[in-house]
Amino acid sequence: MNLAKFNGAKTVSYLYERTMKPVMTKIRLAKPEIALGVGVIGLAVGTILACTKTKQAVDVIEETKDELADIKICFEEEEKRVDPDVSDDERADILKDLSRDCFKDKAAAYWKAGCKLGKIYAVPILLWTGGLSSIIFAHADLKHQNSKLLLDSMAFKKFVDE
Repeated sequence: MNLAKFNGAKTVSYLYERTMKPVMTKIRLAKPEIALGVGVIGLAVGTILACTKTKQAVDVIEETKDELADIKICFEEEEKRVDPDVSDDERADILKDLSRDCFKDKAAAYWKAGCKLGKIYAVPILLWTGGLSSIIFAHADLKHQNSKLLLDSMAFKKFVDE
């Protein structure tokens, strides 16, 4: 092979025209079908993963219920320990502080449970989101292609009628 005659840019362009361009054209024409297939697969896999993760979610919910029950028991015990000899205003302030602390503990328990559930269901949610987005894209692309076909057929009909 004579390297002096080798033109790299021309060869790459020729290879692109001969191999990649027809493949890219076929992919572009099949884009809605590919997107629909990817969407359906994403929804199916997301559903299966969500079903398999349900056992872990039930465990987190049970753990959170136990934690909330402990918080309630703790609040009731602290409420009973308030000195009955204090004035009503002081008692109301102490109970208000206890109630506020109990609320903060409950909020922390719910937040922790939400984060755990988010970790458990993150992948199925992402798969569902991607699958639905892909199906919506496929629908929009098919709608666009159909509108082009409609315009082409109307133009052809107008041309034939004249």
